[in-house]
Amino acid sequence: MRPASYLIACSAFAAAQAAHADPAETWTYEATPYLNAAGLHGTIGAGRVSAPVDLSSSDVLSDLDFAFQGTFVARKGQLSFDLDAEYVRLSDDGSKSVTGPRGRADVLGSLDAESTLSILQGNVGWRIIDEQTKLDIIGGLRLTRLHADLDLNGTLTVGDEVFGASRNLSGSKTWADGVVGARVLHTVSDQVTLMGYADLGGGGSRLTWQALAGVNWQFKKNYDLKFGYRELSWDYSDGGITWDVKMRGPYIGLGIRF
Repeated sequence: MRPASYLIACSAFAAAQAAHADPAETWTYEATPYLNAAGLHGTIGAGRVSAPVDLSSSDVLSDLDFAFQGTFVARKGQLSFDLDAEYVRLSDDGSKSVTGPRGRADVLGSLDAESTLSILQGNVGWRIIDEQTKLDIIGGLRLTRLHADLDLNGTLTVGDEVFGASRNLSGSKTWADGVVGARVLHTVSDQVTLMGYADLGGGGSRLTWQALAGVNWQFKKNYDLKFGYRELSWDYSDGGITWDVKMRGPYIGLGIRF
């Protein structure tokens, strides 16, 4: 057989094999950048100082300096691996008050405040129902990191504690929580799928949970518009840091399959 004929025959064989391959035996991937316009509600504090926080989505967006939010999912048959990453940095220059991991502070002078919230969650899922309604059982690990950096020019009062002029106050805390949960997908039509997700766990937190409900709309092959509402809650207190907070609000994202 001539080399050219051999190559053509091999190509045809490979194409035939791919055409008859079982989709359940191949890996599929989806990346979804998204925006979660979430407010913060609850109690935060450091040491003997704690304060309520009640920031709406618009409050957070007005102080937003930088944000990255995205998910990546790999699936083969019943098995799936999910990775969700969020990084949000807020800043408020020359403020007279600030609310963060160190509680609510009132300033005589000026205060440049920067705070970051980082969340990284990895899940392993196993599909136990795969019909019009699909159900995945989830187990995972959620890593949370808080950091606050305050540059003071004047007098800072946090509760009954007074700090002197021209100094920097900063602190950070990182903890991990194991979670278990479930994800439900219900196909309404060829283009529309309803989605629900919930998890519950603890470890570093006394309790943490997450709930999400949304709609996925396939407006083009391999592209989904995703939108819905999400709430994420922590009850964390350790080393003098309190983060008893719910983060909730609408989200919108673009799913890209390949």
